[in-house]
Amino acid sequence: MQRLVLMVEGDGDAAAVPGLVDHLLSDTRGKDILFIDGDCIKVGSPGKLTGDDFRFWRRMLGVAQRRPELGGVVLLLDGDADRLQGERFCAATVARRLATAAREARAGEAYSVAVTFACREYESWLIAGIESASGQPLAHARASVPRDVRSPGGNLEQFPRDAKGW
Repeated sequence: MQRLVLMVEGDGDAAAVPGLVDHLLSDTRGKDILFIDGDCIKVGSPGKLTGDDFRFWRRMLGVAQRRPELGGVVLLLDGDADRLQGERFCAATVARRLATAAREARAGEAYSVAVTFACREYESWLIAGIESASGQPLAHARASVPRDVRSPGGNLEQFPRDAKGW
C-alpha cells in the first residue's frame, strides 16, 4: 500500500477533500493500492505556489516526500482567479507549469503528482450534487441537508460565485 498525500488551499478543503477522494478511490478500486494520508497539506492559493519560481511548491512537495510510502500527491485548487502574476489565469497553463516544477522534485520518478483545478470553487461541485444529499445526515452530528433543497441550475461551472455563501 502506498500513501496518497492531498494538498489543498485551506481548512474547508482539508475537511472535505479526503471524503471526495475516498469515494473516488472506492469507485475505481484505488483503495487496493493507495491509502489517503489523514493530514492534508494546506498550500494556499495558486499564486503562492507559482510565485518565486515555484519555490513554495517545491518545498511542499519536499514535505510530502518525507512521509513514508509516498506513492502520489494530489493537488486540488480552486480555479477562480482572474489573473495570476500579471497574466490572465488559465488553469491548464498553471497546471502544466506546476507539473513541470514537480518533475524537478522527482515527481514522476519516485512518486506521482496530479494537479487538479475546480473550474471555479470546490464547493460548486457540492452544489451541483446537492440533491443527492437532500435529507441525508451530515457528519459529526450536524443537521441534515433539507429534503427540498435544489441546485440553482444553470452553468454551475461559472455560477454561483461565493459557493460557500450559497
